[in-house]
Amino acid sequence: MKVFTKRAHYLTAALALGGTALALGYRSRKARGPWVVHEVRVPSTDGVVLRGFMRFPDGPGPHPAIVLLHGGRGGSPMRASVMARSRVAAGLLAAGYAVLSAGYRRHAWMGGEVDDGEAAFRFLQSHRRIDPERISVLGNSHGGSIAIMMAPRVPARCVINYCGVTDAEVMVRFLTCSSLRAHAPLVREALNDLKQICGGTLDEVPEMYRAMSPAYRAWQLQCPIMTVHGSQDRLVPVTHAYILRDALEAAEKPFEIHIFPRMPHSFQFHNRPDARDAIERTVRFLNQFNASTST
Repeated sequence: MKVFTKRAHYLTAALALGGTALALGYRSRKARGPWVVHEVRVPSTDGVVLRGFMRFPDGPGPHPAIVLLHGGRGGSPMRASVMARSRVAAGLLAAGYAVLSAGYRRHAWMGGEVDDGEAAFRFLQSHRRIDPERISVLGNSHGGSIAIMMAPRVPARCVINYCGVTDAEVMVRFLTCSSLRAHAPLVREALNDLKQICGGTLDEVPEMYRAMSPAYRAWQLQCPIMTVHGSQDRLVPVTHAYILRDALEAAEKPFEIHIFPRMPHSFQFHNRPDARDAIERTVRFLNQFNASTST
């Protein structure tokens, strides 16, 4: 385990410094072990081939698996590559789960991104080393929103939502506040994306913004969902976690919610006690719904 964590850390550092980590092992047929990252090609629904990054735990399988959906919007395979080398991925591998970090494309808000996420799920279903009946989805930030929107469309065992946006109207109100002036270009981009896909502003077509909100899809969910959020998240306020909780309660759907005091956005990916606790809770939640299907 020490070697695994150390190697993953070195790979991530090398990637951040210049992308050289991409040449350090996942194409090698001789290399073995959970630290090896395999680049795969994932065909999406419209025929476009996406880049993905897979890692396998020890043993021949078939393994339970997790689709990992990174944050920060799509269009950058680099984000998917880093997600595959993250501490979250390491914790899942150590618990016996294979991971596929899907490099979804940058579409207008919650558009084809959900299609790309579903394509990654279908790819795992057909993989010879994966148990097709034990696949779950974990998304961070924007990826968390995609994971929830995917849930009614795929037979996932469960979904993990790390600090995702769950209500588009609440997010629009937040994005227009003065506290985010430092992120003005990103704010304008997000608002323009929502306006484009919804066909107007929030005041003009509020019903379309509700359709783009994961919380309004709670009644469609067919699997348990766990939300992890930091109370001091300045990018996606913790309000989104509570909105989803209330929607799931009203729809009588199974869920867990874990709010970590004083934690910022995406804290799960840092080397701190709260992050390790969040990953352990994630594994326990996954294990509840991923018992072996073998007889």
